[in-house]
Amino acid sequence: EEKIGFNVTETGPGPGMPDAFYAMAGCETPTDVSDPGCGDGPTGTRNHVSIEGWTLAYQGIWDLVQKNYPATAPKNLGSSGYHGKIGTFLETATVKSALDADGAILDFFRSYNSSWYDQSKYFSGITSVNTSLLKPCTETRSMIHEVMQVYAEVTGDYDGVEIVDGKVQGKCWDRYFWFPPSCRHDRSKCILFVTGGAGWNLGSTMQKATVWNMPLAPIVAKDWGSFVEIPSQVTSVFYWWEPDPTFLLLQPTEMIFPEHDKQ
Repeated sequence: EEKIGFNVTETGPGPGMPDAFYAMAGCETPTDVSDPGCGDGPTGTRNHVSIEGWTLAYQGIWDLVQKNYPATAPKNLGSSGYHGKIGTFLETATVKSALDADGAILDFFRSYNSSWYDQSKYFSGITSVNTSLLKPCTETRSMIHEVMQVYAEVTGDYDGVEIVDGKVQGKCWDRYFWFPPSCRHDRSKCILFVTGGAGWNLGSTMQKATVWNMPLAPIVAKDWGSFVEIPSQVTSVFYWWEPDPTFLLLQPTEMIFPEHDKQ
């Protein structure tokens, strides 16, 4: 029994918030990135509450669930007062080293435009990561048709996706990697972007990399321990959120991007 009197059974967990959306909607396989098992529409659900939200971060999936499964779709009951912020970070020592050596600005997105700058020299190459710590592309959000279709339509980068059984998927190189146009033909110039779950912020990072000509190559850690370990092993940029103590020893600096404007 929970503190205020509810009888509670904990279910899950899943690798990301969309899993909770699908679970609460009554889908049978909510953690399957390629098919959450919603069928023609669930008629009931055994999962009723998710404490953590991040609905804005996954607005597209949230809206899709609301539209497709209105009878069982979860409702946003508002904030509990605990606010979080997500972003792209890198180790402060890396920022300082580049600034001291060449005046390079690594905490601003425009400084990564590969038409003008080569910032890869300050980071570990893609061959530096132990692929045993990674999820293959087939287990990540790059397999979700809706996410990759939006990516292709927004960026026009149809060479970065492929059609499989009538669905758009992210193209995968060497089983674990997706490469943006700016370093697709010279992978030595790619900079690793480390994320976890099934690909937290994967779609939006792919969009940023392509639209702003940034050589960011996303990789997805296979589990929590690997997600924590990789940024300590290789010099990279990585997904993180605040408040959270996980990467405090790296003294992270957030990379500055423009404020979101849906217009």
